[in-house]
Amino acid sequence: MAITADIRDLDPAELLLVVSMTCKTGRLSATRDDQKILIAFRDGSIVHAASPAVRERLGSILVDRSVISEDDLRRALERQGQQLEPKLLGTVLVEMGLASPAAIQQAVLFQYEAVIRQLLAWDRGDMTFQVADVADLGAVPVDPAEVLVCIGQQGRSPMVKTLVRAALARTQGPPGTPRAGQPGRAALATG
Repeated sequence: MAITADIRDLDPAELLLVVSMTCKTGRLSATRDDQKILIAFRDGSIVHAASPAVRERLGSILVDRSVISEDDLRRALERQGQQLEPKLLGTVLVEMGLASPAAIQQAVLFQYEAVIRQLLAWDRGDMTFQVADVADLGAVPVDPAEVLVCIGQQGRSPMVKTLVRAALARTQGPPGTPRAGQPGRAALATG
């Protein structure tokens, strides 16, 4: 399945939510002039979001938030480089006892928010979602609805607001119950 759309015809938030609600795995590419955004999904959750314009790295976010020190970051990066099998920095930090899974999740959510804010600010451009395998490298999965709640719904269409409510209801279940394989953020469902 491939979906290709002009941003003027399909709100990027709507596409993010449709991919989430249908639990698709694949890649969303968005382009505008010489700018490009890539968002990878596994089972409807975002597991990677990147843009050349948004370059704040996980380690920097954690240091800025005083979760870890510069020395902790250096040691974790050294250990990461020595691994026989590639591991994400967040996994290494948790394994070393330097950061909690919750702190890593919050930092990753912050990273994804920045990329998605950029995409939502575009008034033109093209998007393509292509079903594809996305390797499981242990990335923190984040529900697009949660990102949209964090960003805020001001100015979004009624359709997006309805989809966000439906997605949060589906992913949260009874209060505090996360979607399978995904950390819960029940507090966002009530906000």
